[in-house]
Amino acid sequence: MGAEAVEFVVDGGEEGVFAGVVGVELLAGVHLVAGLVELGPGAVDADPVGDHRSSRCAPAAHVDHEAVEAKIVELCGSYNVVRIGCDPNYFTRSMLRLEHEFRLPVEEFPQENKRMSAAAMTLYDVLQEKRLVHSGDRELTEQLLNAGVKPTPHGWRLTKVEEDGKIDAAVAAAIAVYLAEAEARAFGPSFADTGGVWTIGG
Repeated sequence: MGAEAVEFVVDGGEEGVFAGVVGVELLAGVHLVAGLVELGPGAVDADPVGDHRSSRCAPAAHVDHEAVEAKIVELCGSYNVVRIGCDPNYFTRSMLRLEHEFRLPVEEFPQENKRMSAAAMTLYDVLQEKRLVHSGDRELTEQLLNAGVKPTPHGWRLTKVEEDGKIDAAVAAAIAVYLAEAEARAFGPSFADTGGVWTIGG
């Protein structure tokens, strides 16, 4: 991914279970989903219910947050990560450590209706414009297909199509795309760049 700006999003699940880290790179106007960090057996406690990494199983294991933090630090050393959006409900301690100990660009992204509706509708627009691609990762694909929408007073947001399906990676992807679009707009042409003068018809 070179020096292009990358946004990472960390989404949590029930009972403090870590659910997914999704990275998005905006290159020539197209969002490339850089990857979904999957948890190896060493990062997850024994799960008596089954393999919670399948998006068809309810998560029942607890995750080694230090292992997740270490992976994020590693990724930030490899890529030009400009924003790391986190759900503070399940990742507060790690957010503070990543920000203060490792000086990473961590920010809260609370998942209230207003923010999540904006993220979902941004993802929809990007999909409609055919500006989103990913590697075909099975787990990411499955979680995207598990996602539907529900209305809120601020627009619609992502929700599960079926109760036992996981959509954490889909939610993280929506937030990452939203942050990447916001970052791109923030560095668009300014009055200083243009002098406040535009020519019409020539």
